[in-house]
Amino acid sequence: MSNKKHALLVTGPESSGSRHVHNLIQAAGCQGVKYVFSFPEDGRRNEIFSEEDYSTLDEASEQIVWHRSVPDGAHVVGRDKPVDHLFPPLAEMIEQLRQRDYRVHLIVCVRDHVAMIKSQINRQMAADMKDGVRRVRAAYEYIFAVAPRADSLLVVSYDSLVTRPKASKVFVEGLGLKYVPVEVKDATAKWYL
Repeated sequence: MSNKKHALLVTGPESSGSRHVHNLIQAAGCQGVKYVFSFPEDGRRNEIFSEEDYSTLDEASEQIVWHRSVPDGAHVVGRDKPVDHLFPPLAEMIEQLRQRDYRVHLIVCVRDHVAMIKSQINRQMAADMKDGVRRVRAAYEYIFAVAPRADSLLVVSYDSLVTRPKASKVFVEGLGLKYVPVEVKDATAKWYL
């Protein structure tokens, strides 16, 4: 990356590997950013990162990474039924970054759809496969509708990152960052045993 301010906005459906991609980028030296926002329907605050590891946008450095799953899994209604998700305001996030003179690079995570949906069901984020397919489709439709607002778009495969030894290094170095190994396990294989 050049000397200009860059924001890597990492997103994807729940269980798509977006948290792992975020961790790879943060380990490579990009500063993690937390984001607090409210939804008028319930007034919730979404703040899932610890204070010591993340800064606010106003305190952020010139190279940052910001992660949000779609829908946003931080909103748990109850363990006895699927999670009632809300989509994070990606367009608003991009606009906030632009107002702070960041070039915004949208990184969209993909993963084997069966493993992704079974993981969502296991984590009570989808009721069943049919519901999971609906949620994944809605998430990608939302993300790709917002994508033209970003300065660039990159789609990255979680499965490639965890099964191909050099894929993470190539991905991180392709962003112009220094690769630092991050421990990861293949969370897709277990759904096919």
